Amino acid sequence: MELAQVHTLNLRGVLSVSKRIILARYWHFISLSLIFFLPLSFYLIISPTLIHLPKHPFTYDHLIAYLVYTLIVYVLALCAIGTITYSTHHAFFGEPVSFLDSLKSLTFSFFPLASTAVLAHVLILVTSLNFLMFVGSVLMFMNNLGIVLTDYNSVYFMWFSAIMGAILITIVIYFYVEWSLAFVVVVVESRWGFAALMRSSYLVKGMR
Repeated sequence: MELAQVHTLNLRGVLSVSKRIILARYWHFISLSLIFFLPLSFYLIISPTLIHLPKHPFTYDHLIAYLVYTLIVYVLALCAIGTITYSTHHAFFGEPVSFLDSLKSLTFSFFPLASTAVLAHVLILVTSLNFLMFVGSVLMFMNNLGIVLTDYNSVYFMWFSAIMGAILITIVIYFYVEWSLAFVVVVVESRWGFAALMRSSYLVKGMR
């Protein structure tokens, strides 16, 4: 009976259930947030005072540092998503879950989460590149017809770029909405990759 109510929840109902779950496991979620996000927050606070940027900050060493930092941020974010989703799932059904149990859940959910995330980003990147290639083909076709839109100071080029940019952003947002539950599917249903993305698209139908 409780499962049937989940599919009929509106936004207010979702917020109400979320509040109930958070209050029931308040310190549990606070602890998970601190262990994954506190080191990053501390680094962001102290790094401007400890690191003196040279005149040319975009050197090879700085690029490597930025990439490593981005990787660490993403790994910690995936860990946070995995443990918080695991805890939320058990809390929703009133099942006891400890802090250590949430951390142990990463042993079987982290790599499926990472694989699904990489696949989603690759698909979005390929789609974006195909769209940009299509836009380039349109520009070349219009140039062949004598309609020149490649004048960067032209108002028409600015409008064309703005419209194409808006379309690209809309496409990317659409995919993010369609796959917004993919990580939840990975943790709760033990699916990953294409299966998780397709399952997420099915679950958000009518609830976008």
